[in-house]
Amino acid sequence: MYKYCSELEKVIEMDIKLINEHFENHAWYNHITDKEQAKIDYVEKYMALAKEMYCVHVCDKSYECEIGQRYIEGYYGKNKR
Repeated sequence: MYKYCSELEKVIEMDIKLINEHFENHAWYNHITDKEQAKIDYVEKYMALAKEMYCVHVCDKSYECEIGQRYIEGYYGKNKR
């Protein structure tokens, strides 16, 4: 079982894509005028959720990963997918 995410590169690519696609709307909704501050705020609020969703719903190696197992158990309880 992996102790660390073996798909980290894909997770980071997804994070960057999400930030680039959504931070402007996030800034507008939250009345943040500075682009860098909007990115920071977006990351702080949503990247943990994005990683959890990736591990639970996208990653095909999450069943071999300690991190993925924690997310799966937290998401599904003891009823793993």
